[in-house]
Amino acid sequence: MSTYRLEINEDFVASKIADYKIKISDLINQEDIQRLEIDFANVEIIDSIGIGTLVSSNAQIRKKNGEIVLVNLSNEIFEIFETMNLVSFFTIVKKK
Repeated sequence: MSTYRLEINEDFVASKIADYKIKISDLINQEDIQRLEIDFANVEIIDSIGIGTLVSSNAQIRKKNGEIVLVNLSNEIFEIFETMNLVSFFTIVKKK
């Protein structure tokens, strides 16, 4: 099982997400990937486009029996996922 890690170094919003969509898709298309960890340590804001990107990417990797793990989520971003009932859809590790 191969694990890849992607650090998001800015807010995960529509105006900044295009490059990350490509990176995530490229990583998921790696033949041996089973786990993609996306690090949100430097993210303060996520919008609906960012969440939609994560949801569709998670569905894509699940077709390969893989998973996306969201790490270092702030309490505020975690609460968004909770409110949207997405905490059971992702493996989430909050910031310490």
